[in-house]
Amino acid sequence: QAENSKYLSCDLFFKMNKRKQTKLVYLVNPFDYEWPAFSITEESAVLETLKRHLSALRRPSINVPLPKNTPKEERRQRRCQLKEEILSKEEPNHEELESKRKALRNSLTAGAASLQRLLPTGSITVVILDKNCDPIPLSKLLVPVCRKYKTLVVAVRGLSECMSKTLNLNRCSCLGLKTEVKHPDNVLHQLYKEILKSLNVEDKSEQMEPVKDVLKTGKRNASSLEFDESRDALGQSESKYQYRPLQILQIETETEVKAKMTKKNKKMHSKAKNEMQKT
Repeated sequence: QAENSKYLSCDLFFKMNKRKQTKLVYLVNPFDYEWPAFSITEESAVLETLKRHLSALRRPSINVPLPKNTPKEERRQRRCQLKEEILSKEEPNHEELESKRKALRNSLTAGAASLQRLLPTGSITVVILDKNCDPIPLSKLLVPVCRKYKTLVVAVRGLSECMSKTLNLNRCSCLGLKTEVKHPDNVLHQLYKEILKSLNVEDKSEQMEPVKDVLKTGKRNASSLEFDESRDALGQSESKYQYRPLQILQIETETEVKAKMTKKNKKMHSKAKNEMQKT
């Protein structure tokens, strides 16, 4: 038995060594971007406003036991109904809280994937990122996208920790405020005003068309996609923050690439031929 156990342990050892090691590769923009500067008091004010308003999204955890004979297709719907009944009894102003939760969901989005999907549509007005983001390339990926689509982006220290405590999320390093927050009746309008006040930016409510994706439109000049440095994302002529111009490479067709390669090969061939003749 001891010998068999040794063989088994050896097999397990070799299997563990045969596992492929995965390498995480990030595509990082080589150009630097200047971030809007927030003081410590302004960061704490933004975090306090987020805590105060987003605490309504966190529901109390309720376990609803269902009978075993309940069909699998009906379990989820039945559990939701029972939770709503329990919450309506426990919360006196349940309808008001539900309307507030719905308004918060409609005016807020979280996560890098949802932000990348919504930024080209022009439905995001402010992006809040965590300064101490892990991994760091996440912020370096979102900043050029916000820069391209003329969306205001700010960095707040301690955002992920605040969201994990408020909404019980494992990790939330980026938030996006939708254009609905510009309305005075919106729940997060106060947060929107605080961010603009901290950056010394006024909201002129100018509807700016998002820039079309270069990959879909084919070859375009970089000058047509340059950001106007005299105006910021919200229409203010003189703002507190400045971005460096975004450099975009021109996309070439396959025929142009092949033509360049043939020219390069011909030059190399002629150069080698001349060297051979000299020797």
